Amino acid sequence: MDEMLSVRNLKKVFQAGKRGIFAGKGGDVHALDGVSFDMHEGEVLVLAGESGCGKTTLALSLMGLEQPTSGTI
Repeated sequence: MDEMLSVRNLKKVFQAGKRGIFAGKGGDVHALDGVSFDMHEGEVLVLAGESGCGKTTLALSLMGLEQPTSGTI
């Protein structure tokens, strides 16, 4: 069965700057770090996890609303 969606080594890093919600936190925020999976016709993917673990960032990346730092969709 062919893949409908293939994600390989998806990474998203938000730069911690001097302004905004990450200000003064020190270092970058790694929202996604090496996410990989395949989906085939008829399969369902469920994302579950703690607040701030990257669920929304992954969804936004899959929809093309957030550009990943590296990896492929």
